[in-house]
Amino acid sequence: MRQTRKAKQAGFTLIELLIVILIVGILAAVAVPLYFGYVKDAKTSEGKALLGSLWTAMQGCAQGLPGNNTACTTISQYGRIGVNNAGFTPDARWVVTGGTANMTSVGVFGLDGVIIATGQNNLSAEGLIVNFSYSNSANPPGTFTCTVDGIVAPC
Repeated sequence: MRQTRKAKQAGFTLIELLIVILIVGILAAVAVPLYFGYVKDAKTSEGKALLGSLWTAMQGCAQGLPGNNTACTTISQYGRIGVNNAGFTPDARWVVTGGTANMTSVGVFGLDGVIIATGQNNLSAEGLIVNFSYSNSANPPGTFTCTVDGIVAPC
């Protein structure tokens, strides 16, 4: 007598596939907002690091001044912090502007004016602004704020 063998059917059922898709969807719904938050934090940290470099360069310049008649301007420090003459980083993600900000060697270092590193309108840093202001006459003398998508908060 000849026996007929039924081949075992291999594969997943539709229900099993739907459950897997549901689990992956839930994980993605939780992970994606966290990821974008981490990305914005990293980009804001990049702006803060740029401002820290500028602040250090300004202090070094002011300490090296022979007298208190000359001032170090933010524009004179662009080469030291790695931005071009217009204040843009090489990838054009950030621009540093200082206006009339300067620092002199008058005992206490002060930065009269505002230094702003701003995320440019590209997809990598759009909507990010890091702002540092220091004035000897202000109380407190220094303020450091970050703006993300129009919301200003301390950094």
